[in-house]
Amino acid sequence: MHACDSSDRRPGAWAVKALLSVAAALAPWPYGALAQPAADPIFGTWTLDIQKSRFLGPPPKSNTLTIEPTTTGYRLTQQTELPDGRRIKHVSTCNFHGQSCSVEGGDSFSTLRVSAYVIRGKMLHASKIVEYQTSRISPDRHTMTVTTEIPANAGSKQSSRTVMVFHRK
Repeated sequence: MHACDSSDRRPGAWAVKALLSVAAALAPWPYGALAQPAADPIFGTWTLDIQKSRFLGPPPKSNTLTIEPTTTGYRLTQQTELPDGRRIKHVSTCNFHGQSCSVEGGDSFSTLRVSAYVIRGKMLHASKIVEYQTSRISPDRHTMTVTTEIPANAGSKQSSRTVMVFHRK
């Protein structure tokens, strides 16, 4: 299954796609690892608040993101338990130089940091935009809200939107 294949109707398929897109969006966080990484609000461990999040179908049982600086960029480890009990671990390492990062399924994701607390991204599949994403970290750095919008032309008849709320652990 491609990370952006919206035609996949298997139980939990939408969750895999949405969660992989979170990993893709956060992996190439643009601040350099040597530029005071402790000051960057993205670093740390984040857990999904299922009650405050909105999904298109059943939510995952759990989702944890760990984002750490490396000497060449960032490493994101995502551990998810899907509604059916399957566990997925996704690890990605990426730099941000204004270029797209590759993600599972041959897709790519590009990001733009709007401010210290906001990034915007887009997922491409076969050079076609299949998803837009905005990640916002609260000023107190304790909450991250990831909003994903899938346009109608990305394999479905109407656009859809998920909102995932994470809390710093």
